Amino acid sequence: MGIGDSVMNWVRAIISGALLTILTVGGAQAQCGTTAPAGKFCGNDTGASALAGWKSVPAGSLSAIAGGTVLGNPTAASAVPIATPAPVLGIPGTSTGQIGLAGLTSGTAILRAQAVAGSAVILLPTAAGTLVSTSVAPLTINATTGAISLPGLAGGVLAGSGPAFTITPVLGVPTSSQGTLGFAGATSGTATITAQSTAGTPTLTLPNTSGTFAVNASTPLVLSATTGALTCPTCVTSSGGGAISGTAPISVSGAGVVSINAPYVTLTASNGGIVYSGSTNLAILAGTATARQMLQSGASTTPAWSTTTWPATTTINRILYSSSANVIGEIATANGGLLNTSSGGVPSITAAPVLGVAGTTVGSIGFQNATSGTITLQPVTGALGTVTLSLPAATDTLVGKATNDTFTNKTYNAQGTGNVFQIAGTTITGFASAANYFAGTATGVLINPSVIYQAETTTTYGTTTTFDFSTFINTAVTLTGNITTQTLSNVTAGKAGTNTFIQDAGGSKTTVWNSIFKWAGGSSPTLSTAGNAIDVLSYTCRSATYCVASLLKGVQ
Repeated sequence: MGIGDSVMNWVRAIISGALLTILTVGGAQAQCGTTAPAGKFCGNDTGASALAGWKSVPAGSLSAIAGGTVLGNPTAASAVPIATPAPVLGIPGTSTGQIGLAGLTSGTAILRAQAVAGSAVILLPTAAGTLVSTSVAPLTINATTGAISLPGLAGGVLAGSGPAFTITPVLGVPTSSQGTLGFAGATSGTATITAQSTAGTPTLTLPNTSGTFAVNASTPLVLSATTGALTCPTCVTSSGGGAISGTAPISVSGAGVVSINAPYVTLTASNGGIVYSGSTNLAILAGTATARQMLQSGASTTPAWSTTTWPATTTINRILYSSSANVIGEIATANGGLLNTSSGGVPSITAAPVLGVAGTTVGSIGFQNATSGTITLQPVTGALGTVTLSLPAATDTLVGKATNDTFTNKTYNAQGTGNVFQIAGTTITGFASAANYFAGTATGVLINPSVIYQAETTTTYGTTTTFDFSTFINTAVTLTGNITTQTLSNVTAGKAGTNTFIQDAGGSKTTVWNSIFKWAGGSSPTLSTAGNAIDVLSYTCRSATYCVASLLKGVQ
């Protein structure tokens, strides 16, 4: 066994002896006695189960540790003890840590973690005292969290000698102390509610509306200071004393009954009825069983309830109307809208009103001139579908169909259904494209200068070279070989332009002319032979098969 093992055994023996001394004081005393000899500790250093005895501490086997610390192993496995100010007793999931504190005279107090300890931190108070471990109602201590709580009662207060929560507290003790309840004023003074000396067991019911309690009364009313009863001793309704008398046709009987003598009739009460004046007497119009009917005048006869019912409330900015027979409803408002009825006659306020009924009546709207005359806007007859006319975004004048108007700053778009723009009886459908202009076949289109003055196009060379007259006015072809066949397509009468023939660097390329080209004197020319030479053929077509041609050679 090495020195390190010996030291570890001594340390374990010391710790075991110390814990054994703390936790099992009685057993340690029985084995080692009550007083430890100098330089000795009570423990077992045999490495096996045996009675503890006084053992010597080898010189130099223990070293000093920092103040406020103890030797311990804070890990969950065997390890060399270290000095720590925060020792952990027990191993989570294996053993429960605890520490015992012996009483001065008897008994042992044990501090032990719960089975599921969590990671709670218990803070001790800063003053001397005794820790709370039990409680008496109404206080409770949570056995798990240790939290002290005071369970309440909804709407209750804490009262009584218990005490306990209750919604019927009693202040004071009969024959012992008088109960009172005070309310401090918002600015000054205190209002106190106190039971009378002989309180009895009355129950006072508060009113269901806001107000002030009556505490005194003025003549002829009398308020009893004992019972709180409000009476009028002199307001009698019988002939027993100070009987009330009436002036005809009103009379008061000995029992205090007020009546109206003939010719006035006796009024029979009707719940919700209305008292009105007849020609000779008052009468009651019986109440109506239908809610929200209005009282209507009967001219000089009996009034009556309306058959129509009205809404109990109305919404601001809404119009009332008859939503169904004898029922008044509201028309919902719409910002910037007009009152408009549907094809079924139901009114509404809308920002997109529709005038007229499709298939029945033509909608129209009129505008009177400041001096005379009326302008009426209405659709044309016949099926229209759904058409939208957009007004200009600036102050302007509309163009009339049957008037001669000058188009100034106007944009015409003929794409919509039914839109027709004509010049001298010819319908104009739009502007010609370059293809329209080259082909020369489109009608009813306008031509922009950008279409007329087209850039020269390029025709691709081939032994058979095709000149498609519907794709150019002026074209050019660079000869990299001889043209043995010229094909001309889509030639139209009246078309004129140029075909330019450019020799490549080698020159000496030839072409066979198409028979449509007609030359002066009937003799066709030959091309220049120099490299990069440029020859320009000018043509004017009299028909699709006859184009007058001339060749300007060696253009530089």
